[in-house]
Amino acid sequence: MLESRLLRTLTTVLVAVLLALVAGCTGAQARAPSVPAHDQPVPPSEPRAEVVLVVDLEASQGCEERFDLALYQDRRVDLIQWDAARGSCAGRQVTIRYLSAQLDRNKLLGLVRKLVLTARIAKDSPEREPRPKRQ
Repeated sequence: MLESRLLRTLTTVLVAVLLALVAGCTGAQARAPSVPAHDQPVPPSEPRAEVVLVVDLEASQGCEERFDLALYQDRRVDLIQWDAARGSCAGRQVTIRYLSAQLDRNKLLGLVRKLVLTARIAKDSPEREPRPKRQ
């Protein structure tokens, strides 16, 4: 009696495993997970430009991080680098690299000005955007 119960349980488990395998094999073809557009890397050939700004952020803990998170919402912003004055929110120098074929300097400055108290172009900022290379 114990042996027949054990045999039935083992048979039931085996049938369930086989059914699962068959269902997996006959199901739709496996697809590679799609990558959201914001997670796709930007090709190195994409033209980029930089602007160096001096900004006054609203005084608060984590003011740099809040600025970064807000500006990185625009996928045309490639990189944000801060000066060494960590913890200060006033008179901060920030270098912003952006995709210059998709976003011009004036529009970037408009985005930045919405996030800061004041912003001005630093003396050592590049004069103008580089021209896209012709192919």
